[in-house]
This record gives sequence, structure tokens and C-alpha cells, in this order.
Amino acid sequence: MKKTITLFAAVLFISACFAQVKTDYLQKSKRQKTAAWVCLGAGFGVSVIGLTQINVAGSDSKINNTPGTILLAVGVAAEIISIPLFVAASKNKKKAIAMAFYKINAAALGANGFVSTRHIPAISLQIKF
Repeated sequence: MKKTITLFAAVLFISACFAQVKTDYLQKSKRQKTAAWVCLGAGFGVSVIGLTQINVAGSDSKINNTPGTILLAVGVAAEIISIPLFVAASKNKKKAIAMAFYKINAAALGANGFVSTRHIPAISLQIKF
């Protein structure tokens, strides 16, 4: 009996982990795209500030360009980090669109004499004795 309950709980847990629906993928895509735009904008701003702090003309006294160079490098790194976020957002949006066309499991539900179909993510387990 303990094995049956444990197996049933494991199946429920696994099905809950892998049952992402269209809205989940769209929400994930939106969050990733927002993070990508924030990284791109902040990186661009920090890069511009870093470029304004670098003195390329030179002078007779010693000039410290280290802070400007660090800001420029951090800004460029943030801009580069935004690229994988845009790619991941695009992939999740494509998954959501594909999921709209792919019917996972249709169940007929009777309500007031009418039959309608609703898509329900499901997982099945067959145990043979």
C-alpha cells in the first residue's frame, strides 16, 4: 500500500512539473523579453557613461581612465547578456504558439446537456500485473 501511494504521489508530482501550458510559456517569454530590454538599455547607458569618462586626448599629467574603462566593459557585457535572453524569449513564444495547435488531451465535459471539449494536460501510467 505504501508503494502504491508513493508511486501515485510521484506521478502527480512529475505531471505537475512537466504540465506547462500556453499561458505559462507566454508569461515566461514576456518576463525574459522584459529582462532582455532592461539589460540592453542599462548596458547602453552604462557604456555611454563609460565612454564619456575616458580621456583619449591625453595631457602632460597622469590620467586615470580605469573607471571609464570598467564602466564601458560592464555596459558591453550587459548588452551581450541581453542576446541570450531575447533568444530564450523567442523560443518560449514559439513553444506557446505550437502548443495552441497541438492538442494535448481533449476531454468531453457534460454541462447542462451540452458537450464541450477542453484541453487538459495529462500523463498516464500503465502498470501490468
